Amino acid sequence: MLNSVRFGEGHKIVRLFTEDLGKIEASAFGARKIKSRFGSRLEPFTIAIFLLYRRSGENPYSIKEVEVEAYNTSIRDDLNKYLVGNALIEPVVRFVETAQVDRELYNLLISVFRVLDKISSKKSIFLLSMYEIRFLAIMGYRPDTSTCVRCGRQIDKSPLYYNHLHGFPLCSECGGSSAYEVLEGVGRFINWSLKSTFEKAGRVSMNRSTIHNLRDVIEAMFLSNFGKKLLSWDQLEVMFELF
Repeated sequence: MLNSVRFGEGHKIVRLFTEDLGKIEASAFGARKIKSRFGSRLEPFTIAIFLLYRRSGENPYSIKEVEVEAYNTSIRDDLNKYLVGNALIEPVVRFVETAQVDRELYNLLISVFRVLDKISSKKSIFLLSMYEIRFLAIMGYRPDTSTCVRCGRQIDKSPLYYNHLHGFPLCSECGGSSAYEVLEGVGRFINWSLKSTFEKAGRVSMNRSTIHNLRDVIEAMFLSNFGKKLLSWDQLEVMFELF
């Protein structure tokens, strides 16, 4: 489950990202009532099997039953994990088309929720960064540290560069005065994220300046490819107090 909004007296409109239907909305009648049959099963970050119903293809879905596989309660109980959880959800909400079935992306989101529930708060920023890099790859914007995104030439040596207009990576010639240098550890992390498992995020260690550089590079890639800044990024500034 991604999120929900209030609907009428005691109801919810729930946004789901499903394996078979993609991103959809469904009504949960009575979900906000004290004696709701749904209980706490319609909370963000919950992984569940939903029994849905609708009269025809033009009618909205209604949730009839919910069988929870994982509540992932620690994500909601820990402020930093909650902020990261919101940042995991927002790209799906904003950049994935409604009813677009993408099982690779579905499995990616399920996997990262499960790991976020168990990982320490301090390491969750690396988990988020890994997820965002993999999200870009699935959406067709796979980062390639060996090729300049502007001129297409091979980049044979460091440093790499980035800016918010063209993204990452830029060669030294295309970087120009508007580009920023990418720290060496950031390039290694991006390549590693594309082939590693989320569980290994708990082993990552970076100093504060490298983390900020990594987050700036990821922001540049999203802005250059999608043209929009994610609202959840501003909230993540709270997390940097951990480092």
